[in-house]
Amino acid sequence: SSGINAEYGGCGYMTRYIPSAHWIVTTVDFSVPEPAREAYIRLHRYRYKNNDAGVRIPSTRPTLTLEWLDENGDMTHSEMAMYVSEEFQDVPPASTDPLTYIEKWEDFTVYSRSYGGYLEDNLFEEQFDLLGEALSNQRIETAKFLRIKAAFTYHRYGSQRLEAILRSSKNGRQGSLAE
Repeated sequence: SSGINAEYGGCGYMTRYIPSAHWIVTTVDFSVPEPAREAYIRLHRYRYKNNDAGVRIPSTRPTLTLEWLDENGDMTHSEMAMYVSEEFQDVPPASTDPLTYIEKWEDFTVYSRSYGGYLEDNLFEEQFDLLGEALSNQRIETAKFLRIKAAFTYHRYGSQRLEAILRSSKNGRQGSLAE
């Protein structure tokens, strides 16, 4: 078990406490034609023996896309991450791809709003505003320059269960989930 505890918060969101764990992370490179697809493939290559132990690592869900924003709300950079399955948490194999690496994330709390559809939908982008309003109504502060997208199905395969996620402002630095 990953130890993730979820509870329904106020109207329009869920609260999740995510304990300290290892995650496989890669940068989303916007200079390539399909940046999210390329990042997703790198994460899955790690799972399919592209690691220093040469072992297959079980799949986990969701895949997270972290987007750091500037003061105007424009994205400055992005990373994609996947939780390292339980049996490899104590000593996760290192990646053999220099663009993919293991990070240890300390405990953090997030607030999420579910949405069924596609990441590319304009309506999905609105979910961050709706989530922010719901949290503001409850006087909950979130990390100002970070938003997280969670996808629970394979990249671009049919309708997806997605979540717009904002991280609590009480967790660590605002520029990173890794400490």
